[in-house]
Amino acid sequence: MKAKKQQKNPQYSTQTNKILKRILDFHYESYNSQEAINRQNLDPLLKVKEYINNKKSTKNLDEIAYIALVCALFAYGNVRAILKFLDSLDFGLLDSSEEIVASDFPYYRFQKAVEVKLFFLALCEMKQNRALESILHLHKSHPKPIYLLINECIEMIWQVAKKYAIKLNYTLESHTSKPNGFAFLVGTSLPNTSVLPSSPLKRWNMFLRWMVREDNVDLGLWREYICPSELLLPLDTHTFGVCRALGLLNRKSYDFKAVLEVSENLARFDKDDPIRYDFALYRLGQKGVIKKGEKVDFAKLLVCE
Repeated sequence: MKAKKQQKNPQYSTQTNKILKRILDFHYESYNSQEAINRQNLDPLLKVKEYINNKKSTKNLDEIAYIALVCALFAYGNVRAILKFLDSLDFGLLDSSEEIVASDFPYYRFQKAVEVKLFFLALCEMKQNRALESILHLHKSHPKPIYLLINECIEMIWQVAKKYAIKLNYTLESHTSKPNGFAFLVGTSLPNTSVLPSSPLKRWNMFLRWMVREDNVDLGLWREYICPSELLLPLDTHTFGVCRALGLLNRKSYDFKAVLEVSENLARFDKDDPIRYDFALYRLGQKGVIKKGEKVDFAKLLVCE
């Protein structure tokens, strides 16, 4: 089922939209630099970039993809706490299920240590079987809405994790009203593919942004399989407020329909790469340049911070 198109935002005149595009492009260029992410300007993608720099190679795309997926799915909460947790993980364990089983893992917020271990076990097996690559090849030959590709990845992780959960004598349920750290981390699959997700899928969309787009911020390692125009905005609380303040989003609910609406509106400014503006929108909210509830002064947004 194709995602229904959301109504374009009629809030602004053509002239104002031209100004808005200038603002978006200005801040994209301002943040599109190697220095935009470092130990002073923290972001979960930093851990992936440090790994690549230490390896001095991008040849093993599978290895980088699985490390990026770990960093993306644990990217909730305070960014310093996220990086502290990611720094504590040994990504080398993704090469050996035996070493994962024998190792101790830290917990992280809603995830128990055993759930972190299960996640590593699932990714280890998927990496060995080149599972993500198989999903990407299928998408390249038979493209589908990006949320269905995400759904396939979620289903695959659950399938493998449940097998290891039995071995670890741990009960793992994907659809339950009881709080579940693993479900919060990975997400839950759709009951059927004819319905849209309710979740904004922020961390999954961020992971795909990292892997598909290519500039000074994003990695661009999956451009062969997915076009940047297919991506959806990784909508979080910062970008949700910023997009509403800028008139890019009318919807008041923080959900998947909001993601569709704002992604389509951004495509008016760059149809080939609408999500290029995500990192700048995030920083504008994170740094308080655009504050919740305050009227936006467009002129001030066209000068350097």
